[in-house]
Amino acid sequence: MKNIKSFLGAAMLFVLSLNTSFASGIDTEPTKNFETEVSDLIKEIDLKNYELESELIHVNFLINDKKEIIVLSTTTDALDGAIKSKLNYHTVESDDISMNRKYTIPVRIRI
Repeated sequence: MKNIKSFLGAAMLFVLSLNTSFASGIDTEPTKNFETEVSDLIKEIDLKNYELESELIHVNFLINDKKEIIVLSTTTDALDGAIKSKLNYHTVESDDISMNRKYTIPVRIRI
């Protein structure tokens, strides 16, 4: 039960942080549709299989010409593989996102 609460708390903070902290190499604002799409993918990661501490991690990625997410790096070793397997090459449905731009998403994990 504690893991579920922690996951839901982390997911909620992730969604809230997207509104204020979504950054890129060039000041490009993602749309709500894109934020929701990425947020839903992150929420699907099962955190109960990992030994985690409360922390803020950053996920660096870009969108290629095929509208696929390419994860460049993360700041956590524990979730690196899970984040990459969940997001890499996932096709983005939103049309309002800039292609070949680097984005950084902060994700807060609270346990």
